[in-house]
Amino acid sequence: MKNLTKLLSTLLALMLILLIACNTPTQDEEIEFTGITKDDLNVNREDLISTGESRSHYFYIDESETSFHFDRETGNLSSISQLAHVRFDNISEYLLLSLDEMKQLADEFISHFIDPSSRRRVFQHERLLRSYDFKYIREVNGYDTAESSMISISYCGKVRFIIIGSVGMFDDVELPPIDEAELDIRFEEMFKHENGDVDFTITNRVLSINSNLLIMTYHFTFYDGNFGETMGLPIPVSVAMLNLTW
Repeated sequence: MKNLTKLLSTLLALMLILLIACNTPTQDEEIEFTGITKDDLNVNREDLISTGESRSHYFYIDESETSFHFDRETGNLSSISQLAHVRFDNISEYLLLSLDEMKQLADEFISHFIDPSSRRRVFQHERLLRSYDFKYIREVNGYDTAESSMISISYCGKVRFIIIGSVGMFDDVELPPIDEAELDIRFEEMFKHENGDVDFTITNRVLSINSNLLIMTYHFTFYDGNFGETMGLPIPVSVAMLNLTW
């Protein structure tokens, strides 16, 4: 049963890879994957088709099957993605834009939601998916925050998805003092309680706000023989509630 579950998970992951990659058609084919356009950034929910909801989001699609997620609490657009049914052997292997052109395109799209110059931008080359992901991270008091956005652009220069993130999460928020050493000790205690005496490396510490409480999420990699995995573990920074204006 476990082997069947793993096989199904692998197949689903492969299907997702095929769906979201860029299609390079033959002369007799039409381009199915048009990419997200700037018109999609100004979408009206009333013009979309509802496909469901979760505790945190409402889900919609349009006639071209571009999907839109809206934050349930704020009503703001939180992500856009476009799927295409493609064959892996039809995916372009070559960049049609330079990396600088991709960065400029990413800035143009994300500037609809945030000022790119106010964020630290990092990018990752997704070779398997034949795309580049650009992440725009807001830093507060020297820490990365969950107020980050991301945009993915395929080798053929089409926008695959945009994640807008929790824009404004740290606006007008006065943070309390953060004792990183004390938090590291608490993290190590929680880690060893859950995983035993296993080596680990802290890769990042990310601030967020949840239910009016400041949270430090630890990103780490742990090793158990040949096994390694990157995970996140949230730890409350302070039991004191933040004085938020939203």
